[in-house]
Amino acid sequence: MTDESPYPPIAEYGYIADCHSAALVSRSGSIDWCCLPRFDSASCFGRLLDWNKGGYCQMVPSSPYEVSRRYCSHSLVLETRLKSRDGEARLLDCMTMHKGGEHNPYRQILRILEGLAGSLEFTVDDGSYKKEMQRSAIILKGLSLAPTGAIAAAATASLPETLGGSRNWDYRFSWIRDSYFTVRSLAKLGYVKEADGFRRFIERTAAG
Repeated sequence: MTDESPYPPIAEYGYIADCHSAALVSRSGSIDWCCLPRFDSASCFGRLLDWNKGGYCQMVPSSPYEVSRRYCSHSLVLETRLKSRDGEARLLDCMTMHKGGEHNPYRQILRILEGLAGSLEFTVDDGSYKKEMQRSAIILKGLSLAPTGAIAAAATASLPETLGGSRNWDYRFSWIRDSYFTVRSLAKLGYVKEADGFRRFIERTAAG
């Protein structure tokens, strides 16, 4: 990374986890990476990969400050101390756990901000891209055919991949590969009914 890069060195991130998933917390109090509910789930915070578009959750002093960090003894509870000229606070980050969590985890991130001395004003910034995800899901839903559950690859036909090119595909059909990615995305966003409709469409089609 260059000096102008906004990305912190990966070694500066703190790690919290619940043995199902994990999150990375920067020295500036920002959760820049987290996948829920599992390690291999889609990311809900992804600024680690795209600083401008990736989601994040940040709690940071509004004035210049110094940072010190440590883990609370024998745990993955991350303590970040933030000290300015006017005051001091600490931010505790962890993923909550309980007995029986092996099969029924809370799937929660807990953030506790405590004032320690003086006065320290904080900015809380949730740069989630939930709205963009919902808009994408609505567009994908609009490509589904209500009577059958089939999902069209696109609403267009006869548009070449390149101007004057020979690849003039008709995308108004249900392409299995494209539909798979659509259904997978819809299911992860909670649109299970639409995903199941496509499954039933494939079963009926395969059965003849």
